[in-house]
Amino acid sequence: MLYSQCSVHLVLQYGGDLCVVQVLSTQPGYRLSRDDALDCSTQIASALSCCPSQDVVHGQVSLRHVPVETAWNGHICRLVDFIMAAHVSNSSARDTLCGSLPCVAPELVLNESHLPKPAACWSLGVLLLETVCGQGSLKLSVQRRRGESLAYAAR
Repeated sequence: MLYSQCSVHLVLQYGGDLCVVQVLSTQPGYRLSRDDALDCSTQIASALSCCPSQDVVHGQVSLRHVPVETAWNGHICRLVDFIMAAHVSNSSARDTLCGSLPCVAPELVLNESHLPKPAACWSLGVLLLETVCGQGSLKLSVQRRRGESLAYAAR
């Protein structure tokens, strides 16, 4: 970090040229190979597992917040954009509505008080589903009818 009286500059590690959504859009079937999807999800799970030890919750795990760097031995995935992150204890509920479809947990869609750590686990599960089965898999499995409210589908 570099700073002066009028500005702060953060120097961060390079995340990658594309996010998971962009990578999926270039793949056959809009999905990664099973091994690449598992590897990507494992890397994000590892990042998420570091957060609770600091009593931090990311707040909006999504396909857009996972940049991908292509390396000689596969993909390197990182979790970024902690703008909705919060400091919470294990039993603290949160009322903040954050996240984005398709990765947002149903209790957030219903605008209910929720435990943020299980909501992050839901988001990780959707990330795995979308990368293994193809982008849009959750939407296809929920079968929400046109005009039906999102809250109704979340129930």
